[in-house]
Amino acid sequence: MGQEDRENFLKTDIDRKYIEQDGVCRNILPSGRMCMNPLSAGFHAHHKDGDHSNNSYENLELLCIPCHYYKTVKQMQSNPLEEHKKLQRVVISGLLKAIEETVNKSIKGTDLERITAAYSKILVESWKEKGLAAEVQYPSGYITFIRNMMEEKLLEKTFYEGFKAGIKAGAEALKDSNILSVEELFSDKEQDED
Repeated sequence: MGQEDRENFLKTDIDRKYIEQDGVCRNILPSGRMCMNPLSAGFHAHHKDGDHSNNSYENLELLCIPCHYYKTVKQMQSNPLEEHKKLQRVVISGLLKAIEETVNKSIKGTDLERITAAYSKILVESWKEKGLAAEVQYPSGYITFIRNMMEEKLLEKTFYEGFKAGIKAGAEALKDSNILSVEELFSDKEQDED
């Protein structure tokens, strides 16, 4: 099924699933542990059953980019992400050689800039050609806003609970020190200063 024939999940379902998954990839890796990569770096909306026309909420799973390609490689003849990574290794090797030649003065710095630009263009084109950029999604502004608010509320709650615990511990310390009131605590200090 081509990219143009592919059905898409509802945006509201993607937002709901993002919240349900706590913004992390929940794919189980071959090692048996859960991936837990943050989806805020980009994710793919994956059809669990492989049927791209089944856009039910139950069939939706949000996966980080590597997990999506590793999970779907079983269904494909080739893995575009792995092919792109191989190309990246070739490019890095070529760049390291060009840098070494620049250091040895075999090529000029301006030539190194051109080589770097050409390699960069090759990688960008590979990314586009393999369809890796087209499927990447990011959390909606609404989801990002809600998550930030939830995190702030959690921090506020944690601070408040810590503050209460500190006051309680201070009160216990005062009680244990036979000081009956805060006024007595300060009046003792004033007497000590005289």
